[in-house]
Amino acid sequence: MPVWFTAFHRKVSAPYLDMIRDWVRTGAGAMSPDEIRAAQPTPDDASQLARVERAVAWHLLEDGRAAAAEKHFDRAARLAPKDWTIQRGSMPLRGGNPFGPEFFALAEKGKFDYALEAVTPTHVREEEPATD
Repeated sequence: MPVWFTAFHRKVSAPYLDMIRDWVRTGAGAMSPDEIRAAQPTPDDASQLARVERAVAWHLLEDGRAAAAEKHFDRAARLAPKDWTIQRGSMPLRGGNPFGPEFFALAEKGKFDYALEAVTPTHVREEEPATD
């Protein structure tokens, strides 16, 4: 991976790539099914409602009711401000670019930590150079 990956994400990619290679070679995952279940966050009521709101918005958009859809997209975003599936996944549906300025604005707000970090710590300390 290029240096920009580490500079942006503040994570080195090598441990993740090594886990993928190992999975391809051996079929072994980084975590057992029980470990995966234990590490998965249980969605709260707001998160669940946000998922419903996004689904309703998508349905309305597909049905040609863009103005009504926007209200539901907005509500989903308010209910789950750090849920990247809802936030970033809605961008192209709303005419945004999930790889453009909207994404970078979202990234500045922060994101959830994912369970894989506990398995393979890859976070780069601030004093470390951004190299891969």
